[in-house]
Parts: sequence; structure tokens; C-alpha cells
Amino acid sequence: MATKRNEIVSLVVSFIALQIIAKGVVLLSLWLFRFFGMPQLWEWYRSLEHPGRTRFFIVLLVWMIGNIVWILRRRKV
Repeated sequence: MATKRNEIVSLVVSFIALQIIAKGVVLLSLWLFRFFGMPQLWEWYRSLEHPGRTRFFIVLLVWMIGNIVWILRRRKV
């Protein structure tokens, strides 16, 4: 599947960037909730057996749905 742009590389790079950004956004939002009087979310996230794995799967699911929609829209054009 030769294309003008190397889509696989761009999808992998976007996923890695998304994982880095997602970690920061999740930790920042949980910290803000904790700071403004809702430490329950922080404690829930920290009590998970593998909080990083949970975040990874959520971001992976959102990323895959977004890329499938993007590919299907591109295919129609």
C-alpha cells in the first residue's frame, strides 16, 4: 500500500505523542480535583492495581476509534 504520505509512521508517532500528553493531562486533572477538594478521584486512581495500564487502554481505545473514523472519511473522498 504505497501512499503519498507514510500513514503508518504518522499514526505511530501521533499515538506516542498522545500517550505522553495523556499522562500529563490525567495527572494534572487529578491533581486539580485533589487541590479543589475532591481527593476521592486521586485516591481511586492511585488505588488501581495498574493505573498506567488503565490510562493506556483508555487512550488506545479513543485513538483507534478516531483513526478508524479518519481513515473511513478519507476513503470516501
